[in-house]
Amino acid sequence: MVNPDTIKDIYIKETIDSEGRVIELKFMNGNQIVEFTCFEPSIIKYEYEQNKIIEYQYYADFSKINGVKCGVPYKTIYNIQNDKITSCLQFYDYEPYLTTYAKDMSKEELEKIKQEYQKNKNGVVGNCDIIPGYVYSSARYKGMNIVSENYNSDNYHFPYFEDASKSRFSFNNSIK
Repeated sequence: MVNPDTIKDIYIKETIDSEGRVIELKFMNGNQIVEFTCFEPSIIKYEYEQNKIIEYQYYADFSKINGVKCGVPYKTIYNIQNDKITSCLQFYDYEPYLTTYAKDMSKEELEKIKQEYQKNKNGVVGNCDIIPGYVYSSARYKGMNIVSENYNSDNYHFPYFEDASKSRFSFNNSIK
């Protein structure tokens, strides 16, 4: 887990595609991927489709960020029009709780998770003013930070990192 006293040693390894878009961010300390608490991903990946940006969040072991324990989506699809976010659909990982942890749960807890899974398996409409990983990226989307019309920077706080343009961290960029 991250110790705030050693955060100065962390850097962001950013992979950029041939079109100038971030496709992967890894939070590194030396040659090791940093393992954060459940609310902060260690690895963020992006895919780009026409009028969509798809963000995936992972732990250091490349497992999906946990939707039940952390309340964080592992996948978000951002719909984009005129370089603005118009809506998003978020997906949460319930699988570990339906399989691995099920034996340690009461019937009531397990039933509640099953109901949430059924309700949310096709995605949940989110309130997405920003693409969180873009805060850590120097490339973003061809240099642009895609936000919604309602975006207000005063509403957002990122506990370990700052906007990439003011970051204390170095970037190790590579182009694929």
